[in-house]
Amino acid sequence: MSLKRVAFVQEFLVNLGFLKKPHSVNRSIVPETLPGIAASTVRELTRLRAMLPAGTPFTVLVVPTRFEIRDNTPIFAELRRAVIGELIKNEIPMVDPLLAFKLTGFGPTHFKHDGHWSALGHRIAADALANRLKLAE
Repeated sequence: MSLKRVAFVQEFLVNLGFLKKPHSVNRSIVPETLPGIAASTVRELTRLRAMLPAGTPFTVLVVPTRFEIRDNTPIFAELRRAVIGELIKNEIPMVDPLLAFKLTGFGPTHFKHDGHWSALGHRIAADALANRLKLAE
């Protein structure tokens, strides 16, 4: 575990196929599919919301991808904006913590060797959502 944290050792192990490149994109997204992906996602959220008793608070946390936070990858920014647009069109409240993640930076908000949030990343998302829910009261 310690050895794979050394850059040249990690690169060597990746080249041999023993490790996957950290924080790599596993699937590509075709730009033409973004509207359909966003619409389908929001349709499912609308169905989920309809299953709840009337008056149940419902807010969607739009989770920014690590590639958008770290690299400003355009396709993921476009996907996030498409989902947000669909949420707005369908009058579904949402929270987008991207700016807070970007201000804090990728390193402190994510574990070093995978794409999951660190405790700080979880805190940023939780605070953004809690603040939105307080406004809704």
